[in-house]
Amino acid sequence: MTALATLTAQSGRQSASHDVPTPRQPAAGPADLLPAGQVLALLPTHPAFPTSVSERRRQLRGAAVVLQWLSGNAGSGWQERWRNADGDEGLGWVDGFVADDPRTRGCKRAEVTAGLRSLLLNRVVRPGYGFFQHYKPGTLIAEMIAAAGTDTFTPLKQAAIELGANDHQYDDARVTIAKMVLHTGRGVDQLTSDDFDDYRAACSGRRHPIPTGTVLAWDLLRAIGVLPADSSMRQHVRRGPQTTLQLVDRYPIQSAKIRQMLIRYLDERRTGVDYSTLRSLASSLAGTFWVEIERLHPGLDTLHLPAGSPRHGGWACSPLPARTGRCGNGAAAST
Repeated sequence: MTALATLTAQSGRQSASHDVPTPRQPAAGPADLLPAGQVLALLPTHPAFPTSVSERRRQLRGAAVVLQWLSGNAGSGWQERWRNADGDEGLGWVDGFVADDPRTRGCKRAEVTAGLRSLLLNRVVRPGYGFFQHYKPGTLIAEMIAAAGTDTFTPLKQAAIELGANDHQYDDARVTIAKMVLHTGRGVDQLTSDDFDDYRAACSGRRHPIPTGTVLAWDLLRAIGVLPADSSMRQHVRRGPQTTLQLVDRYPIQSAKIRQMLIRYLDERRTGVDYSTLRSLASSLAGTFWVEIERLHPGLDTLHLPAGSPRHGGWACSPLPARTGRCGNGAAAST
C-alpha cells in the first residue's frame, strides 16, 4: 500500500464540495486520557479558576458531574466520549442525570454549567461549533480572553481600530476567533484558513453563507500576521485549486523533512482523487495530525515517535524497520 495510505483513508472518504467543506472534528486535547481525579486536580491551575473557596468547590462539583456523565459513554478518551454523548447538543441531559439532587433546577444547572466551563477552559474537551448554538458562551469566552492575556487580544483590538471597525463589529469578530480557539485547542497565532472553512461549514444552512464577524476576524488575523498579508476571506471563498505545496504550507510544519514527505505523498495522491478530497487529506495529515505531533514533540522530524509516547487524538506511532513507521490505526508511513 502507498505510504500513509491507510492513515488517510478516513479523510479520503469525506469528499465535500469546495464551496462548503466538510468540517473536521476537534482533535483530542493533552488531558484526554487522564483519569477523572487527575482532571479535577488540573482545573485549579487555570488562571480563570475562581479565588472564592465556595465557588472553587462549586466548579469542582459541577466538573465532577460532567465527567461522571461522560464516563457513562463509550470512548477511549474524554473527547470521544463527548462526541458519543452528543455533548454539543447542550445541557438537556442535566435534569435527568441529577434528578436525585434535592436542590432547585436552576441551582443544579448553574453548578454543572460552571464545571463544564472549567473543563472547556482547560481543553479537557473541545466543543464543536454546534455547541455554541445551545450554550450561551459569554462568560466562557470572557474568561478565556482574560486568561489569554493582553498580549493576545490587544493587537486585535488595535487592528480593529486601524481598520475602522466599531465596538460591535470588533466584538463579533473577537467572539468568532475565541470560538475557533476553543474548538481547535490552539492559540490565536496558530489559526489557519482551514479553521475558517470549518467554521463556515458548521454554520452552513443559516441565512448568511459567511457568518457574522467572520470577515473582520480574518482581516484582524491578517493584520497581525497570522494569515497571509495579501489574503481576504472573500478571496479565499472564491479561490481555485491550490498547488500541493500551497496546501501543505497552510500549516506551520517545522520539520522540512516531514513537509517534503507530505508534499511528495499528496502529489502521488493528487492524480487519483478529486480536489476536495485532496484538500481534506492535506488538512488531516498536515494540520490535524502532524502539527499536533510537533506540539507534543518539538523538533521531531520522523514518524517514529519517542518510546512511551501517549496515544494522542486517535493516533499512535511505533518504529518499524526499513524506514517505515506504523500508526496505531494500521497506517503505514514512509519516513
